[in-house]
Formats: sequence, structure tokens, C-alpha cells
Amino acid sequence: MAISSSDQYIDPRDVVSEADTYRDDIESKQEDISEANDDLDAEDAVDEQVEISERIEQLEQELSELEADAETIFELERSCEDYAHGETLINEEYFTEYAKNMAEDCGSENLDNWPYNCIDWDQAAQNLQMDYTTITFEGQDFYVRS
Repeated sequence: MAISSSDQYIDPRDVVSEADTYRDDIESKQEDISEANDDLDAEDAVDEQVEISERIEQLEQELSELEADAETIFELERSCEDYAHGETLINEEYFTEYAKNMAEDCGSENLDNWPYNCIDWDQAAQNLQMDYTTITFEGQDFYVRS
């Protein structure tokens, strides 16, 4: 599962899971590099040494790309540790809809009927945001209950 800044919600447990997967992948790639370095023997033929050296170079490039990809998830994981103690992150673009759903979950009848259809839901969402902290992920703001 790839976490994206376009997700409506992000579960912090998914962030931890994805970060752990990246850590495992990085560790595996580092082991591959170490094994390839061990295979590089001065007694090998020049052609074989060149082939192993090229393989090491390719693995190091893959590791570099993997670490770059993982950094945004690691950063989000650190933010979740600070703020999202089990609370879901709500995409800023979806927060007004979230406020409506929250009102409905609190026992409001049909939000399409009076007086609920007269409510300024953008204002209601803005007032609700006071209880939330902002976490930015890939340039997109998410709200999490403080």
C-alpha cells in the first residue's frame, strides 16, 4: 500500500508499516551491496571484476533512489510520532466533508434537511480545525486531532 498526499485519510499505523517496509528494503539492498563487495576478488578475471563492479554501482544507485523515496515516509512517520497518537490524518481538501460526517455521526439526522442544509460547513470545518494540528506531507496539509 503506497501512502499518497492525495489520500483523503491516512492511518498512522499504515505510515509505520510503510516505513518499516522501506527500512527492510534498504537493509536488504545494503546486504546485497556487501555480498557483491565480498564477491569482488583480486584473483578474479578482469572481466568478472568489471561485471561485479558494475553490479555494485547499480545496487548503490538503487539504494540511493530507495533512500530518497523513503525519506518522505520517514518524515511523515516522525510527524505522526509527535502528533498522531493513533489519530487519523485528514486531508485538508476533505476536511469540510469530514466535519459534515462528524456532525452526522454525532446524532444529527439528515444533513440535507433544515437546519443542517443552512449551515456554512466551510466555517464549521474552520472552527473544528482549532482542535487539530497540521502535518504537511508531500506539500499537502493534513489535520490530526491535537
